[in-house]
Amino acid sequence: EFRLNCPNLAMKSPVCRTSSVMNFRFIFLCCLLLASCRFSMADDMAITNTSVSEVITQATAQASEFTKFLVQRLNAQLAALSFSTNRISDTRTQYSVKSPICVGTRHSLLLGSFCAPYKAGNDSEFSVSVEMDQGDANPLTIFLVSDDNLDGEVEQFWGFDALNSSCDLLGSHARLVMPPPAAAGAAAEAKGIAPHKTRNWFVVAADCERRRCPNVSSAVVTVDHPHYDDRLETCSIAADATVALLQNAFLASWNSLSFSAAFNVTGVTPLGVALLYATAVVIGLFSMLFMFWASRDIDPDRKQLCLYASAATTVSALCYLSMATGDGMVVMRKSGSGPQAVWMYSNQLMAAPGDAKHPNPLYSPEYARAPTYPFFYARYLDALVTNVLVARSMAQLAAAPTTTRDALLFSGVAMTLCTLAAAAIGSSARWVFEGVSVAFMLGALSTVATGMSAMAGRRGKGVFDAYHRLARLVALVWVAWPAAWLVSDGLRIVPVDAAVGMFAVLDILIKVVFFWVLLR
Repeated sequence: EFRLNCPNLAMKSPVCRTSSVMNFRFIFLCCLLLASCRFSMADDMAITNTSVSEVITQATAQASEFTKFLVQRLNAQLAALSFSTNRISDTRTQYSVKSPICVGTRHSLLLGSFCAPYKAGNDSEFSVSVEMDQGDANPLTIFLVSDDNLDGEVEQFWGFDALNSSCDLLGSHARLVMPPPAAAGAAAEAKGIAPHKTRNWFVVAADCERRRCPNVSSAVVTVDHPHYDDRLETCSIAADATVALLQNAFLASWNSLSFSAAFNVTGVTPLGVALLYATAVVIGLFSMLFMFWASRDIDPDRKQLCLYASAATTVSALCYLSMATGDGMVVMRKSGSGPQAVWMYSNQLMAAPGDAKHPNPLYSPEYARAPTYPFFYARYLDALVTNVLVARSMAQLAAAPTTTRDALLFSGVAMTLCTLAAAAIGSSARWVFEGVSVAFMLGALSTVATGMSAMAGRRGKGVFDAYHRLARLVALVWVAWPAAWLVSDGLRIVPVDAAVGMFAVLDILIKVVFFWVLLR
């Protein structure tokens, strides 16, 4: 998969290195999230007297069940792929495939492969016919591609397929192009093919009109080889070359999991990535502490606050982990200059030049030189959850009525969503959303500073003093957030490392310090 997704771009490109491990990261994060959900539901499931080890065991079991479910789904998909070889005679072999899959960027359908050994003279000639059971009548073009060498036809063919190139360009990197059959259901044929050396051949179908994955439920590739037996030992030469190609792909994917690759994220310096990892670890440790308190506390109100703290820090730690791995972000690239400049989502295919052997035809030097800035959307998802839980905690401490609590919750959600929209929009319209966000923030601060302050005072001096300490902390963070946003995702004038550090400090204050003071 690594070689097919990134065949002709520079292998040092971060987008190529990270593409092969994103699915594993997603499954890992899903399992952790299920574990955290198990803790957050602890109160509702009446496990007040359950020990931490039992809760962790139950959460781990639930995550394990989810992993088994994913494996079952994967096995079911693999089981649907049925390949078979039918040796009709010593000179004729049929290769059948059921439910073939599209590879590369899912534009071309791999129908099968076979070996053709080289022999002197015309003794190595063979013929190929392809029959397909299509779901529609759209004509398909068949390409025969050979692994002449590890850096030749195969890589170039799939490389240009990944770029969604025209069929004319794909055909220039194939050994043979078989035009669509004259009628639906008829076989595409090619005769008298003479290889120059022992090699594997790949049969690929493409919909050249619509450039999307062909609708083929099954296919039969028949190879007539009247002058040789394809079971000869010489076929192992081509097989060894293909195995070497797959080994190189595996090693390249494995290297992407190395320690140095973990700190190479597009748009972020290694220092910024290290700060993200460090913040995830710090907040994650406090998440476990709050989980421990929630399992031990017998007071219902305090237990509820511990669960709020646990949920906020768990979600935050996972979001920071996703940002550190490069999955919770996208790269923005500046287009134009002056007041008319806009920030658009970066296209890595236009920014990666490739190498001397495999140049990228879409590469634009001017586009690659344009300034870039990362947009951490996971940060705003984290803030959305945190603002809700902080608002609920403040309302519970002040014993605020439902209407006041709901108004505060709405203001917290609205200001976060508006800031997210402002960061995601590249044009000047983002300032309108940020202005609305500030208005909601001021309304929420008014509720915290005046309305609920009097309510907290009626609960006694101890509660009143604790509420005011927390209110000052909330006001500091909520006011500093728009300022930090202005110089980072707003104007994008501070370095990425500085922006990561600013938001890390604010997040630790509102998640760790706030709930620590609240629970102590």
